[in-house]
Parts: sequence; structure tokens; C-alpha cells
Amino acid sequence: MTGIKAFFTVLLVMPLGHALTVLALKLPPQGQYAVIIAGTLSAAGIMYITKYIKSSAWETFVGMIAGVLLWASLFEIAVKLGAKAIGIEEHKAVEFTLGIIIPLFLYFLFNEQVRCNFFISLRKGLRILKEDTQAISINHWGPRVAFKMFAMIWMGHVALFFAYDEDLFGPRGL
Repeated sequence: MTGIKAFFTVLLVMPLGHALTVLALKLPPQGQYAVIIAGTLSAAGIMYITKYIKSSAWETFVGMIAGVLLWASLFEIAVKLGAKAIGIEEHKAVEFTLGIIIPLFLYFLFNEQVRCNFFISLRKGLRILKEDTQAISINHWGPRVAFKMFAMIWMGHVALFFAYDEDLFGPRGL
């Protein structure tokens, strides 16, 4: 039952970032920069506050909100502004971030402190797990959750942008 609750929590929190993005993109560029700064500072403040939260569940939830704020402000809004500023399509700008995702993916794969079930399964399947999973300490500190949330959304978006890229899978692609 805990997994189902977690799934629905993530499913209901992620649209908050999209709502912030939609509202911010209706503003002129100066307003969008203000939203980027406010969202980033709010996420940093939330991550700091999590060190005072005693409940690991609430700390995780609040960290997840910080991750969504980081995603919306630093990626959704900033990438749109950046792509427009340098004159490229947004989906190409997102695809270029693959060069950063690959080292992060490898870090998650080989870092046994990362308790994500996906990476634990990969480690077991590839036989690169050094310690028993139960021996690894669990730390629910909010900034880790915020980063994991940001990275999860980022990796999903990059995969989707590649999947819908006409040059890759479209009429001119593979």
C-alpha cells in the first residue's frame, strides 16, 4: 500500500510544477526571470527547512516539492528562455542535456547509497552490488529527495523528447 500512496503522491505533486510553468510563461521575460529566481530560492529554503523536520515522510514530501520547484524554475522556464535566446528549438536544447544525464546515471548506478529500486535492481542484475542492501544506511534528508525528484523528471523528459524527435524516429530518422 505504501508504494501506491507514493505513486499517487508523486502523480499529484508533479502538476504543480507544470502549473507554475504555464503561469510564468504568460509573463514577459523579466517576470519569467523573477519566477526562476523566486522558485530556486524557495526550493533552497525548503531544502534548508527539511533538516528541522522530524518525520521522514514529511521530510520526503517537502523535499519532493522542492525538487518540483527546481524543475519548473530551472528547467521548464529557463530552458525555454535559453533556447529562444540562442535561436534553437526547445526539444533540441533538452536533448543536448543527455551529455549530463549519462554521468549522473552512472553515478546513481554505482553509488550504493542511492536506494532507488530501479538502480538496486540494475546493480543486482549486473552483479555490481558490493554490500547487502539492508546494510546501507537510509537518509531521508530533503535535499536528496529534491535532487532525485529533479533528476527523475529530467530523465523522463529527455527520453520523451528523443522518442518524439522526428529526426531520430520520424521520416528522416532511423
